[in-house]
Amino acid sequence: MPRNPTVTLWTLSLVGLLLLLQGGTHAEDPKVAPRPVVAPADHGGAVLEATIRDMQAYLKEQPGYVIDVASEWKSTGPQGTATGMQTARVLRGPPRHFRVELGSKSAEPNQPPTVDLICVGDGEKVVTYLTNAKMASSSVMLGKGQGLRRNVILSLSLATTGLDLLLRPDLPDYIHSHASDVEVTGEETIENIPCRIFKMHWGHRQAEFAMALGKQPILKRIVQTTNVNLGMNDKGEMDSYEQVMTSKLTWQMEAPPPATFVYVPPAGTDFVDDIYATLGGQPPALEGKPWVDLEVLQLDGQKTKIQKGPDDKGLVVIFWATWCAPSLSEMPAISQLVKEYQAKGVKFYAVNVGEEPEDVKKFVAKQPFQSTLVLDPRGIAAEACDVVALPVFIVVNQQGTVQAVHQGRSGELKTLLGKELESLVK
Repeated sequence: MPRNPTVTLWTLSLVGLLLLLQGGTHAEDPKVAPRPVVAPADHGGAVLEATIRDMQAYLKEQPGYVIDVASEWKSTGPQGTATGMQTARVLRGPPRHFRVELGSKSAEPNQPPTVDLICVGDGEKVVTYLTNAKMASSSVMLGKGQGLRRNVILSLSLATTGLDLLLRPDLPDYIHSHASDVEVTGEETIENIPCRIFKMHWGHRQAEFAMALGKQPILKRIVQTTNVNLGMNDKGEMDSYEQVMTSKLTWQMEAPPPATFVYVPPAGTDFVDDIYATLGGQPPALEGKPWVDLEVLQLDGQKTKIQKGPDDKGLVVIFWATWCAPSLSEMPAISQLVKEYQAKGVKFYAVNVGEEPEDVKKFVAKQPFQSTLVLDPRGIAAEACDVVALPVFIVVNQQGTVQAVHQGRSGELKTLLGKELESLVK
């Protein structure tokens, strides 16, 4: 059966967006540890974090709303230029009740958008229907938003859409650790609504948010630009690829009728456990893949690489930040574990994500690390490892293959990693 990657990516992106807009917080997900509210060093970042929190608080107070999303994309590379437009309607009702209709828009004028996929949550289960394949799946919600946020496909697909920067219920904290050079560049009127414009770097990408000013602090537009160098061509020139995704959001602050959140696929639908797996849409996981050396920074700013030496029994890479690091009472258990397996030939790296060197130095001065401490200031290494929540522990075996990836707080570390670490040194 042919795969429809466009529909798949839109499904993942907008379901994630819906979870954010329902006002969820990272406290609901045990994978993401809370942090104290500490403004980033740059003024623009502090303003953006505060604006996002205002939006989440405002939307949480609403009985429901409807969002129409129009996303235009343009890709330019050695093979020429391609453009397209995708559409979506997101409807939110009571907690855990939502409806997402995803489609595409023809370049022909006066042609209505198609509806390619419908995803409906009624508070207890989620039904997804792919129209062109006449295929559906039904899954039980595991908790308040947790069943969807834990979807690995969702996590690995965010970077391929124009909305990926907003697909986190813990977005203010995520901005704090991943965005850099955040600045307020001015104001712009969008659909007669004055908006404040924020620009920032996000790994190797650039992003722009337009946030409405006034009593309704909502997102009106997001623009994301990705540039990739493809290497030298036959003429000795550098080829590059650029994609620009512009998503515009139109809001209606009204609660949809209850029937909106009841959906039964049409007769003749083929029900499967997982539409994306059935279509061959499962992305490759990090586990089982060869470890690729990552370039990071030492505390003095010098470049270095995270790599397993030929004589190392294994490699453990821990992605962390000061706001999710183990508490003082748990730190001895971490240090004891690292010290024990370092002595047995396992190399450990502690990779701080998105924080300033001076802040990291102050933190480790109070809570010393046994691991080799390195910095990932723009989150590039974390993004390469598909890190979507902190902390993350990656175990690489003696053959250089990723053996396991675990997310969780330090109190779970020995339980989660003990068997893998022991197998490395046998």
